[in-house]
Amino acid sequence: MKPRKRQSKIPNELKELFAVIGSDASAFDYYWRQRWTGACADRIKEAFRGRAGIPTAKEQAEATCNITADAFKKHAGEVRKILAEWVEEWIALEHKSLNFRKANKEAGDAISEFLTKRRMDIVYAIKGPSLLMFIERAKVTTTDEAVRLFLKLITHPLCHRAAKCKRCGSLYFRGNERDNRYYCGKSCSNSAKRPSAKKAAEDKLAEAKRWLAKVPDGADAKEWVIQNSKLTRHWLTRQENAGTIQFNSTSQRRK
Repeated sequence: MKPRKRQSKIPNELKELFAVIGSDASAFDYYWRQRWTGACADRIKEAFRGRAGIPTAKEQAEATCNITADAFKKHAGEVRKILAEWVEEWIALEHKSLNFRKANKEAGDAISEFLTKRRMDIVYAIKGPSLLMFIERAKVTTTDEAVRLFLKLITHPLCHRAAKCKRCGSLYFRGNERDNRYYCGKSCSNSAKRPSAKKAAEDKLAEAKRWLAKVPDGADAKEWVIQNSKLTRHWLTRQENAGTIQFNSTSQRRK
């Protein structure tokens, strides 16, 4: 599944965040798999520190047998739930972080605790964005990971471009400053602009009933509606057979 075209304009510093909360399933899978493989690599490095030679595949598997992919996927899913709730609330508050801090005490306290207790280090990149990493070897909780990613968003100079699609509800990043659309892509935009099939059918039925109310005394209701409206004989016959419209053979009066 390829990411939506508009998503490709996400700044590098925010791609990790939108991989978690965005609609691209492949990006989300890449996010948690990277953490899983990284944890396995760290465990192998610790288990065979100081040993000469490369450990065999069997030895590596034995060293990482309790580091399961399912656990990391579940952890990522919980992070996604927490983070999406925070980002949606923050967007609803017009990207005003101070208002979010006042409105969501639980999130605010989690951020304060994170900044107070968690020690971070930076991995300097040769090219592109550098990466903030936890120094501690302790297990990273779902709340800690949600806070880390949320801080990356609200401290970014383009944070105001984060948005929620009015149709499907997915979180996305607006492509540029002039992009004031309310939908994550063309599919949602086009679907929002055209009426649903159900609503179109209801409107057409209501139109038929309005015409029936205008049929003169003594006229054949069905023939009169066909001659004076844009409703077709075929459609009217289908509705008559379905029982949604009833025609009087001699007259049709207003009620």
